[in-house]
Amino acid sequence: MSLSIIDIAPFLGSSDPSGHKAAPPEIHDACLKQGFFYLDISAYVDPSEPEELATLARSFFSLPQGERDKISSLNNDNVRGYTRLKENVTNGKVDIHEAIDFVCPVEKSDPLSGENLWPTTPGFKEKYE
Repeated sequence: MSLSIIDIAPFLGSSDPSGHKAAPPEIHDACLKQGFFYLDISAYVDPSEPEELATLARSFFSLPQGERDKISSLNNDNVRGYTRLKENVTNGKVDIHEAIDFVCPVEKSDPLSGENLWPTTPGFKEKYE
C-alpha cells in the first residue's frame, strides 16, 4: 500500500470555494484508511528547503548530549526546547524519540506564549523561523 499524496494548493491558493472543499475530505479519508499521508506543498516551498532543514536538524542532534541539554525544555516551560530520549510521556507511555520543539503563539495571552529556545547551530534559528 502506498500513502496518499494530497495537494494543498487548491485549498490555500484558490479563491474558488470548490478548491477549498477538495483537500479536507481527502485528508479525512487518508487519516481513516491509512493513518498517514503526504502533503504536497511543492507550490509553496523551494524543493531544497526540506533537505536544508533536515541537515540542520542532523547537525543539532549530532551535538554532544551536554550541548543539546543547554536548551532542555525542562529548564524552560516543558513545552519549548530539547527533549531527551524517553523524557516525553504521552498517555502514560514513554516516547522513544528525541525532539526539539518550537511554538508559534497566536497572542501574548496564549498559554503557550513564551520564548523558544534555539540551538547555537549556525543558521538553525533563521531557517526554522
